[in-house]
Amino acid sequence: MLLLLSILSFDANDPSLNHVVSAKNVVHNKVGLFGAYASGFLNDVFGVAALLWPLVFAALGAAYISAKYCFHWWRWCGFFLLTVCFLVLGSAWDITLGDLSGGGMVGSTLYKNSALYLSPVGSAILWFFVLLVGLQMAFNFSWIALAERGKIRHSPQKRCCRGFRGKARGLAPKNQSCSADFFRQQFIAKNQRALWRSM
Repeated sequence: MLLLLSILSFDANDPSLNHVVSAKNVVHNKVGLFGAYASGFLNDVFGVAALLWPLVFAALGAAYISAKYCFHWWRWCGFFLLTVCFLVLGSAWDITLGDLSGGGMVGSTLYKNSALYLSPVGSAILWFFVLLVGLQMAFNFSWIALAERGKIRHSPQKRCCRGFRGKARGLAPKNQSCSADFFRQQFIAKNQRALWRSM
């Protein structure tokens, strides 16, 4: 809580490791001199991503309290990749939240080197791929399964089968697959019954 409060009340005019002020200067950080130095260090290194550090410590504390809050190692790797993407994005777009700005030294170094060795387009493709991998690992889902689920949900054949099922009035057995052959057979049988009645 102290770390979160120090980051939220970060003031660029407060003393820090790379910012020296006179002894008469008033510290504006709510946690005092410790909060000024802690938030100043995190802002210099991580930029706006400094806000993620209280969440990390909160997650670790919750894992020690109860095992159900314990994440597997691959989920931590996913959150790490998402944090790296956030650092690069903060440097690329120069995101500011209060006096917190950019992606810090880490984000600036990653952004400049990736753009230098891969070109801006190649760098964007790389970090987009890292973002997709990080989302999959952090939230424990599969993009392929998600795409297949969306494909089945929006399939025209499935919508057509739903309409035929409503018209069939329960003629199809519960274990019968929804196929065009089944409904074709039902249509032929219905026409044959109508023909026999007319004779």
